[in-house]
Amino acid sequence: MRFFIKSIFNLSYIFVLLVFMANDVRAQNFNDANSYLTFIDSQNEKVVTSVWNYMQVYTFSKDDIAIKGRRKQLENTIRKSMVKVNKIKAFDPDLKRAMINYLEGNLAIVKEDLLVLLKSKDAGKVVTNQLQIIQNIRKAVYKLRADYNDAIAVYGDKHDLIIKENTSELAHNMKQTIMVYDYYNELQLAFSNLQQVERNFWQGLNEKDIASYRNAVVNLKSKLYDTLQLEKFNSYSLDDNLYNALVKYNEKLHTQVTVDLKPIELIKEDAQTGSRENIMAKTEAYNAAIHDANVWRKHFYKEWREISTTFLQSHVPYDVE
Repeated sequence: MRFFIKSIFNLSYIFVLLVFMANDVRAQNFNDANSYLTFIDSQNEKVVTSVWNYMQVYTFSKDDIAIKGRRKQLENTIRKSMVKVNKIKAFDPDLKRAMINYLEGNLAIVKEDLLVLLKSKDAGKVVTNQLQIIQNIRKAVYKLRADYNDAIAVYGDKHDLIIKENTSELAHNMKQTIMVYDYYNELQLAFSNLQQVERNFWQGLNEKDIASYRNAVVNLKSKLYDTLQLEKFNSYSLDDNLYNALVKYNEKLHTQVTVDLKPIELIKEDAQTGSRENIMAKTEAYNAAIHDANVWRKHFYKEWREISTTFLQSHVPYDVE
């Protein structure tokens, strides 16, 4: 059974890079605390710009060489910022530590060393659902984002600094891009979950007897999203195309095992009873059901990729260079 699947790691690793938001610093008194925060923010701004340049190419370009080139530039920018932050004497060790942790986490994402984010030496050895690993990585990334923002807020309170969110065009575009990719990534994860459910159903299908087949049907139905679960994915008010495609996939899997694949169940019933009645017609229907399922899957996966690309290119701000 062939499945046209792109690794979710390739789909999701960069979506959480957009944790950098520069701050507009206003100090009540100009002292070393302000100067140090200004320095930290200047490094942050460099990474923000590099992330933005990368995301533009990643979202709108089909040139793999250009994408890899921008990604390497982003990696180098993060490394240089890490060197500078480490080199400069810290006015506040806590802020320095927070910035280094922040940069290290994002460097791990750029290098696709995703399991580093789980901070577990055995994370890669644990036999677990790949989707669960990805969910844990997403949580770790959101924590990375929150920890850095919290560190800036704490620093401001500690040293009597007023921190205001950057209102520049770049900051606005980055904020919009974060929102788009967070939603996009959530639906890609939901889609991949359905892929896994479908894959589990078809695995070893020919070897399943009637009881095992019916158990597989029951298991698949139990793993599909119900109405309330699906509604939670319809959270992007400007575009529901990805959501509608996810609903379509979910409904099709249910229809397949309840209606479209009935010929498979009939053949397996006959295999158990030894019946040969209308065996030629049943066999043809069996083969046709499997063929139609494969064709639908191939076409739908292509449709999902196209909708996904269109969604990003429609909602990520485009910077004309």
